[in-house]
Amino acid sequence: MLFPKDVIDKLVKQEFQNKNNLIKRLIKERPYPIKINFKLPSEKNQLLELTTYTKFLNEWNEFKFQHLVRRKNASYKVMKNENIPYEFVINNDKELLECLPTSCGNEILKLVKRAIDLSKVFNNASYNEYYKLLKEIQKLSDTDFEKVLQILPQLKRNMGQGKTYLRALPLVGVDTKFLEINEVVILIIEVLKVAKILTSSDLELLDNKNTLDVIDNINDMEQTVPISLNITTTSANATNIEKVNNNLENNDTSNITTEKNTTVNISQANNILYNFLNVLHKPKGFINIRILDNNLYEYFYGLSTFKITQEELANINLPSVNILVVENEQSGYMLPNLKNTIAIFGCGNNLAWSRANWLKEKKKIYYWGDLDSWGFRMLANFRMNVGFEKVKSIFMDLTTIQKHEFAAVTEESSITTIDLNFLTSSEQEALDYLRTHTLNRIEQEKLIGDYVYNNLLLAFSEQDITK
Repeated sequence: MLFPKDVIDKLVKQEFQNKNNLIKRLIKERPYPIKINFKLPSEKNQLLELTTYTKFLNEWNEFKFQHLVRRKNASYKVMKNENIPYEFVINNDKELLECLPTSCGNEILKLVKRAIDLSKVFNNASYNEYYKLLKEIQKLSDTDFEKVLQILPQLKRNMGQGKTYLRALPLVGVDTKFLEINEVVILIIEVLKVAKILTSSDLELLDNKNTLDVIDNINDMEQTVPISLNITTTSANATNIEKVNNNLENNDTSNITTEKNTTVNISQANNILYNFLNVLHKPKGFINIRILDNNLYEYFYGLSTFKITQEELANINLPSVNILVVENEQSGYMLPNLKNTIAIFGCGNNLAWSRANWLKEKKKIYYWGDLDSWGFRMLANFRMNVGFEKVKSIFMDLTTIQKHEFAAVTEESSITTIDLNFLTSSEQEALDYLRTHTLNRIEQEKLIGDYVYNNLLLAFSEQDITK
């Protein structure tokens, strides 16, 4: 049996919290009525649950909105000729807004008003189109949304002229740091799309097959009864909502569809915005460099550890005979001093720099990654860029795995696309071993310190290494 509270909760969940349903309601793609059956018990169950059934009848008899309750006459052994409530029916917007909590009505009003406000910025798209952005719109506070309204008309194509960074744009009244907030950037891009300010070439960065929906879908998968919304009510929100309703009634929505909106992810949104404004990208993909030989400090003004971009690393010939590449950052910091050696570490899968020609001139190049499928894939990719014979792996063998099985865990997501042509037979043996075990991942940081040190002795030769 559904009690009044159950029905109201169901309405809130299906008709308000589910923003896809709300969007369709606003653009009149969800017709009335809404019908919710009370799931009356059988006569047998009424006898078994007499107390609950009596409470059910009392609560529905005391329900505030009796005109929404459908009843029927039935004769049971328990109660004869009882006018029994069996269904809840909402026929229009007024009735729906009556039933929803006031907070929900206020939220609907706010979302609708925001869509209308956005439509006034460029005047080349109906506010009905902006209803589709309700999921993005609701993410912002009132203050941040007002800033979006202030900043949108100031954004012009090529305003950076390829000479300045985002934070240096001449925006009035808004801190340019505001344009670095993820939710703000995504909403701005979506608004520019709706307003047709962005062209197809601006959006070519979008790959719909791989696009991530960064907006939360609340109960999107739940089946609900379609309804629409022409907002009118006699509730506390009556005056304001009625004004919105008049706007809705006078607007043609016949050509509007509500296919699930494909939203750009934050990386795509940033790229699109930067390209549209033609501003410079901040350097990214920083990689750690550590000088493992004190005699090489002079080449770097006494620095022993620093970060550079992958573009810089691809174009600078590090002044050492040997190179040691380490997947993770903390393992790189724990390396001992090595004669005539520089470590490149913490780059993970960021290996584009390894195509640099200068790397192939080094005497020794070692690669050390995690003992898991991703670690071996990165080793294969690194070797693919540098050359098979040029790169040796270290600590990526079956002996190391078996010695450290106490530290093994299950890899959350294994990868299978590994080019085995760039792995040695010993490395393939280690990878096959991991693939046949549930505990198939050993982080390089978990290797025994003495084991790491002693194997580095063997790799670089004893005379080349000092404590």
